[in-house]
Amino acid sequence: MNRAILFSQYSQEWSCMLEKAETFMNNQSDLTKADINTLLELYKIKEHFDSERYLAKWSYWQKAYYVKLVDIAFILTQKLFLTLEPAAISKTLEQLDGKNIENFWKLFDFFQLHGKINRFVLCRLMDKYPAHARFIVQINQQN
Repeated sequence: MNRAILFSQYSQEWSCMLEKAETFMNNQSDLTKADINTLLELYKIKEHFDSERYLAKWSYWQKAYYVKLVDIAFILTQKLFLTLEPAAISKTLEQLDGKNIENFWKLFDFFQLHGKINRFVLCRLMDKYPAHARFIVQINQQN
């Protein structure tokens, strides 16, 4: 799959990454069928757009299209997270690409799902998915 690997919005590599993101966004035909990784990557692109980072070569209409695309993806992401049942979290974590782990937990916290999941479940997730432990601990410390 052709994915855009995006770095932090503060990285100096953002314009190069948005070039890759442009190709990625152009390949999105039906967001209702997008998997969790696609939605998380579009969220990362949204962070760049929220910081008003766009490619200079984009026309007004291209920029408007891409902004609308990531906004729609964010609505779908929100729906996915808010309907995520505790029993389904493990399956979702298994589907994540490594580069999307941090964004998953960032949105987990953003949508305040920590109240929906008890500590016992989070501890089991840390045991089963050690790569996620750091993010789970951060969420528990903040809340």
